[in-house]
Amino acid sequence: MKKVSLFIVLISLTISGFSQSSEVKVAMQQKYWEFPEGTVEFLEHKSVPSLKILPNAGKVIAKDVEFSTGTIEFDMEVVSFPFVGISFHRHSDLEEEWFYFRPYTAGNPQAFDAIQYTPVVKGVVLWDLYPQYQAPADFQKNQWVHVKLVIGPNQMNVFVNESEQPSLHIPFLEGSNKSGGIAFSGEAIFANFVLKHGVTENLPDFPGPDPRTYDPRYIRNWEVTTPESFPMGREVFTDPGSGFPDS
Repeated sequence: MKKVSLFIVLISLTISGFSQSSEVKVAMQQKYWEFPEGTVEFLEHKSVPSLKILPNAGKVIAKDVEFSTGTIEFDMEVVSFPFVGISFHRHSDLEEEWFYFRPYTAGNPQAFDAIQYTPVVKGVVLWDLYPQYQAPADFQKNQWVHVKLVIGPNQMNVFVNESEQPSLHIPFLEGSNKSGGIAFSGEAIFANFVLKHGVTENLPDFPGPDPRTYDPRYIRNWEVTTPESFPMGREVFTDPGSGFPDS
């Protein structure tokens, strides 16, 4: 009886390991996606089954997809402004991680802010706190762009248009969650969406060097005093007649 139990456990582990590294293709068909009615079109674009996001659509969510680590690949054709991208480790619009293109940089491979990664924490898009997480990318509007995200437990590499070296490297994923859903956003056409669970291309499991470590502009040590309330009319201003502190 013990041998049979052990055999069943071994089979279960093998199946589980296979499923974690298997390739999943999500078809560009309405039944596999969640979106507000009238905001998405499913069509053959340049002979490829595609999903087209219309203006003001919000997020278009892949149904029943839970993603933690691995590789995400898709083709994308930018249609319009202001941002086009993909969310992952998504729990809601309040908690997710977002990689996106700025379409106004199309055709300018020298633009430093063509692509960016940002966490979204408690509904706040923290893009301006992470200027180091943006980079140039060579892409064109109205042409297919191939995008590949390799996501590990702590780091991420982004490849644009089959580049040999990462177009963007994230040494430390800043989001609140290690797994979650996936969604597209922005006026664009998407196709050939593939997930490879667990395939991280030897990306290290540990965080990379934090570029802020040696930046002297950060305040790292704090001393906090006991709070003290000021009576109305006795607030601290440098110019009592102005009613406002000097900027």
